[in-house]
Order: sequence, then structure tokens, then C-alpha cells
Amino acid sequence: MKKITYTFFLFLIVLPKLYGQITIAPGGTALQIVTNLVASGITVTNPILNCDAAAYGIYTGNPQAGGAQLSNGGIIMTSGSAAGADGPNSSGSTSTAVTGFDFSDPHLTTQPGSGSPAPARDNCVLEFDMRPSCSSLN
Repeated sequence: MKKITYTFFLFLIVLPKLYGQITIAPGGTALQIVTNLVASGITVTNPILNCDAAAYGIYTGNPQAGGAQLSNGGIIMTSGSAAGADGPNSSGSTSTAVTGFDFSDPHLTTQPGSGSPAPARDNCVLEFDMRPSCSSLN
């Protein structure tokens, strides 16, 4: 009976970790990232990614991780390290410095309420053109 009880409690401790797991593959080309973002029926051209290679990636995993309704995969873009997002995220914050990348997007320099333009550092910006290959989008 003790063995069953211990097994049951072990199962309760391990289950939440198994339920919410995702796998993150950092980096990739701009086209690979966009392909994981858009649905079928969309033609993508001119993908440009201004981001440190450690700060973005493609995730796969549980579509209902943590109770959220997610797809089976997608993209992750951060201002730190994308690899840190898979957890464990047991604290109120996590931080991994990404050094050597100092991109500032001119569209993001004027911050509301600041009065004057100021560079926004550590951006991760994905730009692309898209054209639907159908007559209507839902």
C-alpha cells in the first residue's frame, strides 16, 4: 500500500512539469520564422529579422500548456534568451543577457510620454510582406 501511495504522490509532483513542456529551437532564418507564423494560403516575401540569434526561435510542444490554448508550435521572440522560456519558470522573472547585439528600430525610438526620441535597445523585430493566394481571408 505504501508503494502505491508513494507512486501516486510522485505522479502528482511530476505531472505538472510534463503537462506544460515546450521545446525551443533558438535561431533560424527569417523565412523559417515567418513560415512558422503564417497560415497556409499566404505568400510571404522580403522577410527581414533584426534580432540576436539567441533571442528568437521556434517552439513546439503541448498545445494546452499551462491551461492556455496554444498551437502545436510557433515562434518566440524575446529581448533576452529564447531558450529561457521553456522553464522552469518558478520565479516572478527570469533574465538571460544577450550581449553584442545593439539594434534600435527607428519606429520604436519615440516612446509615449517621453517627449523626445530615445533609442529602444535590445529589439527583436520581424518584418515581411504577405499576399493572400485566395480571394478572401477569415
